[in-house]
Amino acid sequence: MRCSPSARPTATASSISKPAWRVGGRCRPAAIVASEKGDYAFLSLKSAAFDLSDRGVAGRPLPAGLDAFVYTERGVYRSGETVAVTALLRDARGAAALNVPLTLVMARPDGVEYRRALVADQGLGGRSMSVPLVASASTGTWRVTAYTDPKRPAVGEATFMVEDYVPDRVEFDLASTAKAISRTAPASLSVDGHFLYGAPASNLELSGEVTIAAAKALPGFPGYSFGLFDDDVTPVRQEFDDLPNTDATGKAKFPVTLDTTPASSRPLEAQITVRMSESGGRAVERKLTLPVASDSALLGIKPIFSGRSLADGANADFDVIMLSPDGKSLAKNGVRYDLLKVESSYQWYRQNGQWEFEPVKRTERVASGTVDLAADKPGRVSLPVKWGRYRLEVSTGEANGPVTSLSFDAGFYAEANADTPDLLEVALDKPDYKPGEAMNVAVTARTAGRLTVNVFTDRLVASQSQDVKAGATRINITVGRDWGTGAYMVATLRRPLDAPAQRMPGQAIGVQWFSIDRAARTLALDMKMPATMRPNSPLTVPIKLTGLSSGEEARVVVAAVDVGILNLTNYKAPAPDDYYLGQRRCDGRDPRPLRPIN
Repeated sequence: MRCSPSARPTATASSISKPAWRVGGRCRPAAIVASEKGDYAFLSLKSAAFDLSDRGVAGRPLPAGLDAFVYTERGVYRSGETVAVTALLRDARGAAALNVPLTLVMARPDGVEYRRALVADQGLGGRSMSVPLVASASTGTWRVTAYTDPKRPAVGEATFMVEDYVPDRVEFDLASTAKAISRTAPASLSVDGHFLYGAPASNLELSGEVTIAAAKALPGFPGYSFGLFDDDVTPVRQEFDDLPNTDATGKAKFPVTLDTTPASSRPLEAQITVRMSESGGRAVERKLTLPVASDSALLGIKPIFSGRSLADGANADFDVIMLSPDGKSLAKNGVRYDLLKVESSYQWYRQNGQWEFEPVKRTERVASGTVDLAADKPGRVSLPVKWGRYRLEVSTGEANGPVTSLSFDAGFYAEANADTPDLLEVALDKPDYKPGEAMNVAVTARTAGRLTVNVFTDRLVASQSQDVKAGATRINITVGRDWGTGAYMVATLRRPLDAPAQRMPGQAIGVQWFSIDRAARTLALDMKMPATMRPNSPLTVPIKLTGLSSGEEARVVVAAVDVGILNLTNYKAPAPDDYYLGQRRCDGRDPRPLRPIN
């Protein structure tokens, strides 16, 4: 079998036109090859896409065609109740798909179809359907899927639960004036509760516990690691004894004292859980997390590169800071750093008739020095690394002083079998633009190279390339009128081969999402409801809409649901504006740099 393009692609210095591929049998395009004047490179079409998960590319997948927003008016039902389903149908750019029949299919938890209905457009691409549940309805998670063509994949879906539930009757707030909890002194917590019908939750029983565990990060210092990276912490759980009941106003105060804390070089946090029990015995739970104040200073390391891996021959850059026990930055001169190369071997032994092995690690110091830290600026450590596994350690050099370590790799230790390029710092002058407006893109390059700025929606809509020097560069791009509701700006810096410095070619990528004219596509809705209502009396719902132009029409869906039922599933009000106008997932279809053949 032979695969060949129906037309030979043409190329310029910055782009390659998309060829039309004629594929026979099991053949698929595998690579694009470029050659000129003895230079040769190729782009694999079968390798994994760039791993950009750390660049803020999360969101809903791009729809392939029509897109349905499906929701129910609450998250849980009893058997015998009626489920109200609402669906909006829009195209990929958020415009209403008018007069398109939509098939709604409701399925039981076991996947068996319960109800199927073809629902016509009831105006502006919206439709609703009410489905009664039989008294013997199965408990579990039900699913509603929407189809414009039942033979093709669904264009939207929603889930709800069927359970024999008891609604919440009370709710309360758990708060503390303390920003952190001391290891030696108690922290004061307050509870303020009320019944959902308005009365204070008076004389109700409180219970709970606190769990002390390692903190993933310190508030205000994202990306920094504190303490030894391999210091495992076993969480400690402590029950509360003799918590007071709420007073006549539904409030209570009590101290929280940490009896024991895990011994660790890493920062700790206390997750406090408090339950308020109704008169019938049902408990409502709230949680509050407070950092545990350190009893000594802390050293923090922040890698400037992305992920845990670097290219062979690259520079490993780190920011180093020192914090006081109350979390304030400190100045410190002569902080010592050591870069250790870690090599692993395996020792085999026979036990109980079976061969076992254990890893044996050996470390070798490859670099060391000192760095000065300022109170208003972190110290910078920059170390060249070659293939291998490394550990960076920083310390004050004092007896019982703080020590922090961080592990990383260089060379072939790539994560998830995907390329993870270096992080390129990019910034936009604002998060939202109007069509035709100039977008100011600021790119901070660490090295000189070729900069390409691409703009993606469901396709490539704009591209600019230029040579840049190390430092800040500004680029202006005009927002197109056909770019839809939002787009990704992807900046790629390609660093050429530097033979005298023994540095391989490299690339850095930065990504920023921006929305387009969201305010003009959004209606503001205001409902000023009365503070109280009498039972069995009519409720008048005042509705005020802003954002409609003269002659435009809008449809409003109103549902009245017990807050105690909504609280059971932490139900959030439907937000079609976020669904259609919010950030979409970047699926890695950005053009990849050509790979040099070694």
